[in-house]
Amino acid sequence: MGFIKGSLLFIVSVVFFVMLIFGCVFLTISLSLKYENVEKEFPVIAENLTDGKFNLIEEDFNLTKEMEKASEFMVDHCNQSYTLQNSQNDTLQNQNASDVQKSSEDLPVSYVFSAGGYVFVIPCSLLDELDENPQALTESGISNIVNHIYYEEYDCNFWDCFKKAAPDFSFSSLFREKQIGWKGTLFLVSEKARDYWHEKFNSALIVLLVLTVLIFLLTGQKQNTPLIIGALMMSSSFVLLWFKNIFEGVTKIYLVFLSLFFSKTGTVFWILFISGLIIFSAGIALRFLQDDSLKKKFSKRDILEIIKEEIHKIKERGAAAKEEKKGRKFKEVKEMRLLFMIF
Repeated sequence: MGFIKGSLLFIVSVVFFVMLIFGCVFLTISLSLKYENVEKEFPVIAENLTDGKFNLIEEDFNLTKEMEKASEFMVDHCNQSYTLQNSQNDTLQNQNASDVQKSSEDLPVSYVFSAGGYVFVIPCSLLDELDENPQALTESGISNIVNHIYYEEYDCNFWDCFKKAAPDFSFSSLFREKQIGWKGTLFLVSEKARDYWHEKFNSALIVLLVLTVLIFLLTGQKQNTPLIIGALMMSSSFVLLWFKNIFEGVTKIYLVFLSLFFSKTGTVFWILFISGLIIFSAGIALRFLQDDSLKKKFSKRDILEIIKEEIHKIKERGAAAKEEKKGRKFKEVKEMRLLFMIF
């Protein structure tokens, strides 16, 4: 029975370890695909992938050139908007402030245009920043692209989106030295993709909780459960470092794209390692507390009484053994005398 229970504990522990790694990978991708992180990491990756053109949807698109064209139209558009706004404010100066504010809000304060498969909304206020920052329009355009890609709505399931958007797409194509259909791969950095991986992490978390209960039930000494769980968590955290090292210093262009999904590996590593260390330390503390509680069940007087009682029992057993030995000797002497009398 003990062998079967130990074997089951080993199997469940291995499954827990593997599931823990999968859960951490799901959490890493989910955290990496938060909009704040995508907004920070993706522009650099996309710029490297497209040689600064950002032609991820239409091949003949060039962001820098489009922003240069747009700046010419923006000047006229925004100046006309400001002129119209001032004119209406003068006309409405005798009206109450709420009416003036309402009229001002109805006026356009941004220049909107579409190009390269994207819709750009460029604030007119950026025109005042061009002297100090000539790249202001380009940076705003990149921000629009990231926002467009991330929040685009997909009316399909996670894996079905690949077939719908890019029928010829496969993960192996990411390792080929040729242009692939980026429109299909852009779904990977969308909000919907993040929600998918977040749901996978939640499912893995439920499985891990069930496995934790099984480990507790199969462990002979229940106080060892935190030690087992903590050790498995700390061990699996180092597997995450392997994923991190794969993508550190990557120069192959398509692997750079994949590195985005593991950009938060370090964060998850520390979460897992510290959590495992805390649980493991709690297990050690529990062992010490249990030993102390056993010691505190008996006072010094009780211990002395127990020792005296045991010594008394030993003496009684010794005396009984001596009496038994004397009895055997007396019996033997009696038998010898009887034999002499017979002969």
